[in-house]
Amino acid sequence: MIRVIRDDGVEILLNSDLVQTVEDDKERNAIITLATGEIIKAKSPAYDIVGKIKAYLQGIKQERKEYEKAVEKALKEKEKQQAKAAKKPKEKNEKAKRG
Repeated sequence: MIRVIRDDGVEILLNSDLVQTVEDDKERNAIITLATGEIIKAKSPAYDIVGKIKAYLQGIKQERKEYEKAVEKALKEKEKQQAKAAKKPKEKNEKAKRG
């Protein structure tokens, strides 16, 4: 979601996934057409709206990368713990055979 101020001064949060087109009117205010057919007039120029959408999408992409790294790290740690746990019964069996 991106923050947009409509031409009437009302601040809204806009689902950027619904944005179909963004263009400037004569006063260089953005006209945003949504996939639903709704048209929103904003106080900001089109390049500002597009910049907000790009920044939002890049933020999501970065969060996803960080999440994937954390999951990968957790899986590796779990594999190490499982390997360590698998070695312990073998060591106990070897000690029992010797003792």
